[in-house]
Amino acid sequence: MSLFRRGDVWWYEFWFSGRRIQESTKSASKTVAKSAEQRRRRELAEGFNSFEDVRHERVRTVNEIATDFLTSYKLRNPQSAVFATYAVRHLQRLLGDRMMVEVSEQTVRDYQDQRLRENASPKTVNDEVGILLRIMDDAGNLLPFA
Repeated sequence: MSLFRRGDVWWYEFWFSGRRIQESTKSASKTVAKSAEQRRRRELAEGFNSFEDVRHERVRTVNEIATDFLTSYKLRNPQSAVFATYAVRHLQRLLGDRMMVEVSEQTVRDYQDQRLRENASPKTVNDEVGILLRIMDDAGNLLPFA
């Protein structure tokens, strides 16, 4: 626990998952500052470890989530929707029946190997993996490719 003052306001600083967290408590009370730091640590840990109940998202298939992603992506990025459609088609073909919880580092490596055997260029495969990581959202951040 690292509390310090800047003027009349208490701040906290700590490391979480390799990142430095430094935030103001917006309070002049040291007791309130300690409580704020503990609350923030707990909030980060719960989000990082998926304590909140999002099981329904993790059991959805890549196919379902990719379809939702592509619909939203086309609205926001109409110029690059052609490649996204192309990439999602390959992702759905090779990974579509898997649940999101099943997608791991090895799954991504197997996908890359399969696409390279199909003579896709390495850049294309990397771009497709980038789309997959976007589709996976926070779960994609846990994979070492991100």
